[in-house]
Amino acid sequence: MGAARRPSPHLLLAVLLVSLLLNCLLLLLRPYLGSRALLLPSFRPRWVPLAGPPLGDPGRGEAGAGAPGGGAWLPHLCPRPPGHWRGVLGTSSGVLRRLSWTPPRNDTIFFLQTSCAAAFTAREACAVESAARHHPRRPVQVFLTSPVTNTSHPLLQVVERAANVHLSWLDLEQVFSAPPLRRWHQARSWMTASTGYNVAVMVSDAARLELLRRFGGTYLDLDSLTLRPLPAHDNYLARLSDRLISNGVMSFQPAHPLIQKMVADIPNTWNGMSYTSIGADLLTRHLHLLCPRALAIPPLPPPAHPETCGDVTVFPGDLFFPFINGTDLKKIFMVERGYGPEFTESSQGYALHLYNHLTSKAAVSVSRESVLRDVAVRQCPGVVEMLAQRDPFL
Repeated sequence: MGAARRPSPHLLLAVLLVSLLLNCLLLLLRPYLGSRALLLPSFRPRWVPLAGPPLGDPGRGEAGAGAPGGGAWLPHLCPRPPGHWRGVLGTSSGVLRRLSWTPPRNDTIFFLQTSCAAAFTAREACAVESAARHHPRRPVQVFLTSPVTNTSHPLLQVVERAANVHLSWLDLEQVFSAPPLRRWHQARSWMTASTGYNVAVMVSDAARLELLRRFGGTYLDLDSLTLRPLPAHDNYLARLSDRLISNGVMSFQPAHPLIQKMVADIPNTWNGMSYTSIGADLLTRHLHLLCPRALAIPPLPPPAHPETCGDVTVFPGDLFFPFINGTDLKKIFMVERGYGPEFTESSQGYALHLYNHLTSKAAVSVSRESVLRDVAVRQCPGVVEMLAQRDPFL
């Protein structure tokens, strides 16, 4: 018998393009098809576990898919296996500490880091230190998608000096272990997000809501620097703009009806083409449906005082997001303009949001006056001191 003919490269390319177009069509129709619309089988990443039991728990020593010593490692979210980090970081196994899953308490201030990093950036470390300094009697917890941390990293060491700071593994199998998000997570539907950035955002948006629903607490973005003690209210949010309520700061008691409804709506609402579909868009829609008259979108005029929707307080945006548009945002990083003293002396806000996805490349020196530098000197002195000795940029 003769050798089987190999498919023409042109035919393979045509099949690939057709499959890609069909998947793009499914992505566009996904919000209207419901939670059962998945990728075509030929385009599911081979390393994504689409079904089956959890892959393990490092706290119980179970075998997993790549985490050091086992664990429910999710390679689709953090593609580099932990063993690779030794070469990247120039460390030995002695400085890689394995994290465990620990749920938050209802008085915990918590952050999520879904970048798969084993340490913190300067801004992330400043966010954690500032929250811990202003709330010495409250636990401050950082959940990381990386199952290990690099204990030799100086910024990690600065953060862990605070007695009330605790680092935990964001074990997604544990976070999404209960309905209504268990099946949504097991299907890995959010893997159809259009970019890797969108995938990390989808995971973060869903995880923060589920943690609030199950355990309560106060969630803050990891690029939010705390300026003074946060409000004492049980349930509160803040406007991001006239048309959006932010999911970057949320504080709720466990099982709050608003959070329950939002979580239940995630499987049918998420859209892989829009990174805000289960974030600020979802929150704004549900809050407006709950209180259409008390919470106008957009408000006229913009509110100068907190708004209320049942037992939920919505703070004016400038208390948590004092710099919004492009021109104002640049002021945070301008040096030797006098903006630093002007902001620190006049601000009555609770936080300074840095919008890292837009400003991560705008580094400023800790030795030159700017809004970011002046806030950091006051709110995260440990981070600033370390940077001055090593890498003097925020």
